[in-house]
Amino acid sequence: MQLNAQTTTTADLELIDATGRVVRGQRSYVVAQGTTSMEMDVQDLAPGAYTLRLIGGDALVSVPFQIVR
Repeated sequence: MQLNAQTTTTADLELIDATGRVVRGQRSYVVAQGTTSMEMDVQDLAPGAYTLRLIGGDALVSVPFQIVR
């Protein structure tokens, strides 16, 4: 996933499954100014719909995606 931030900031990351349960999380993830790429290991998660949520400062970004095998 690629993020584009106007300033360097920290954000909490949550990976949420289709039932609303947080299945992964990371606090205080540093998002550098400009374009930042991030990876998250999802090999042990079941196929299906998920949402990656980034919470930082006044911003909340939700990105839906599918795990397909």
